[in-house]
Amino acid sequence: MLRWICVCCSVLAINAWVLRPVSFITAKTTVRLWQELHVATRTAHSFSELLAPTQKTGDFFLGAVNHQEIRALVLCHRESISSVSLVKVANPPDHLNSPIQLLRLLQDTHVNIDYNLLKSQPIWYFEALYMYTEREVP
Repeated sequence: MLRWICVCCSVLAINAWVLRPVSFITAKTTVRLWQELHVATRTAHSFSELLAPTQKTGDFFLGAVNHQEIRALVLCHRESISSVSLVKVANPPDHLNSPIQLLRLLQDTHVNIDYNLLKSQPIWYFEALYMYTEREVP
């Protein structure tokens, strides 16, 4: 009986992704560290604009947190109370699945999300489109 409970707990821990707001200072520090990791491992990345973002009215960061660690970040711009535009996505080099989890968490919020600004990051733009069509098809 004890063995079964432990297995259930480990299964629950695997799906421990949470969407959290992240402060501008924390996000900038995290993005800078991830950029250094990308450079050190010679891995291509497309979030260099996030190294020095200017904080505009309506801009905020959200993070996909797994086991108390930020695994992916997204810079968002609030258009209205129920509409948010995604500007850029960032992730560490060894966590390519993290932005996918982040996009899924965002879709689950039921907020109208505009993915057009993600066109400068084709991998995440196409992933978002795929997830959107997957959700719409019965």
